[in-house]
Amino acid sequence: RAILYSQMEWYNQAFLDYDSTLSLDPNNVLAYFGRANTSLKLRELLHTFPNVQEFKKEGDKITSNRIEEEYLDYNYTNIISDYKKAVSLDPQFSYAYYNMSFVQNKNEEYNASLESLHKAIALKPNFGQAYFNRGLTYLYLKRTDQGCTDLGKAGELGIKEAYNIILRYCKK
Repeated sequence: RAILYSQMEWYNQAFLDYDSTLSLDPNNVLAYFGRANTSLKLRELLHTFPNVQEFKKEGDKITSNRIEEEYLDYNYTNIISDYKKAVSLDPQFSYAYYNMSFVQNKNEEYNASLESLHKAIALKPNFGQAYFNRGLTYLYLKRTDQGCTDLGKAGELGIKEAYNIILRYCKK
């Protein structure tokens, strides 16, 4: 049900269902992964609408005051923790590493993000979007050669946007 709630953008209800699932089964990999994804979406919505009252006027996607108040203080470290729990329970879960890298970047943990992307790519060598994000992270860290190499691989794997970035930042 939590997955359905999340697809309907009822993130509060999804979060509560993931919590319930984890209270019944604390080793449920997909519940940690789903809660992290849902938490990130809800955090981004609350960032867009920092005034909870203003957000309520925009629609009824968030209805529970308990979650609203909780998420005002919820940070990326909590979300990363859920992804870490998912990969500790299933070390082969490439998408959990990939999603965790995105949040680590948002939390300015660039080296940790690179490590997560390395793991995602090691598990799924044709993961074009992971090469793309790793390339961008390398560029941000001014490791241009590595970034351009990864962007080239991302382009080969079908991520067309990589070529635009290569044209702009990778001069040879």
